[in-house]
Amino acid sequence: MAVTKVVFVGCYTIRSAGDDAPLAFLTTALRERLGPCDFVVLARHPSPEFDRFHGVRTIAGFEHESREAAQGRWMRGLNVADERSHLRGIADEIASADLVVLGAGNFFTEVSFDLFRGNFAMILIAAAIAEMAGTPYFLFAMSANALRLPWAVKAAAWVLRRASAVIFRDRSAVTNLVGSGVALPTHRVLPDPALGAPPCDPRRSAEILQQEGIDLVGREVLAVALRNLSYMNAQEPYEAMLAEVVDRWNQRGPQRAVLFIPQCSYHVGDPGTDDRHMARCLARRVATKSQCFFIEGEHQSSEIECLYAEARVTLATRLHGCVFSVKMGTATLGLAYEDKVSGFFDQLGMPEACLPLDATAEEVFRQIEQLAQKADTLRPLLLEKVEGLRQELCGYVNTAVDLIAERQRQLSAAKENQP
Repeated sequence: MAVTKVVFVGCYTIRSAGDDAPLAFLTTALRERLGPCDFVVLARHPSPEFDRFHGVRTIAGFEHESREAAQGRWMRGLNVADERSHLRGIADEIASADLVVLGAGNFFTEVSFDLFRGNFAMILIAAAIAEMAGTPYFLFAMSANALRLPWAVKAAAWVLRRASAVIFRDRSAVTNLVGSGVALPTHRVLPDPALGAPPCDPRRSAEILQQEGIDLVGREVLAVALRNLSYMNAQEPYEAMLAEVVDRWNQRGPQRAVLFIPQCSYHVGDPGTDDRHMARCLARRVATKSQCFFIEGEHQSSEIECLYAEARVTLATRLHGCVFSVKMGTATLGLAYEDKVSGFFDQLGMPEACLPLDATAEEVFRQIEQLAQKADTLRPLLLEKVEGLRQELCGYVNTAVDLIAERQRQLSAAKENQP
């Protein structure tokens, strides 16, 4: 019997823990159900290290290797002077697959949108190739922003309508698309699959801190997962608010500390995509620098996740800073820079633990202090809520397995009917 082949299209090999964790969840679960599989991952930077860790085979996808290379051009393979063998190779991989998985992530967005540019365009091209090849595609754990551009609305409607299965990871995605005038096909809403990603050894966090020369023993730690919001023209007030919160936390006593945990450490062409750089930029505003600590190394998603267990409370703008922290049972306050963040806390049944991005430093600090005081009580409650959400994640796996089985039945029937 042939080995099951699945092609993944998403934001991979860009040192983004929040993108890698859902991949780790689904590939692990599919191997448990189907045995050995051939997982092909379309990536910006094919990586032997990534391949070994995840048990996949990365190939160059539609993205250019850098912002400079992408300047003024459509996706790789679609420009007049591009080598056609690259695009043909991707098409052959998709055509020979049992399933194409698009996602997980926020691909229904107009950030960097053009007909053949940006993350949205990446899934549109992959969907079109899958459609022509007759390979089913699965919209996996999608989020969505409100869409305003007419062609973005049309494109979203097409890719959703032609999908073999659609699962969103938060209800706000459904609300945003319907509000944008997109007619939705049959779909489901399930929790973020990162909740089911395999954990690492819990002792790993102490090893990482030791490697990084960070001693948090006896400290009351606030973990911070920030991100660059320059694209929203919000960076200045956001940094000012965070700096004030950090200082107010540390000024409560010398036993307090702040640990900056990078969810994304990608820095090719733009240091602003690297959370470590953004943390250092923020630190210039902070008066209590001696109580601030920074994770500087590059670590796998499961290793980033376990670091949140070192904190008493987390302040996270990054969605998966929220997800990882809650998964560790750490009291968490989210800052909703996009609807997907508040959507996660709605799923937890804790909408009060997420504030809007324009919340004041006073509001944020007050919430953090309240969470810190209740952290011991909240821990078992959070772990119970996470376990409840994890039980629903089988819906992703069952959907993928069913689509693969149907595809294999169709191929088998077609082979038998050949003269």
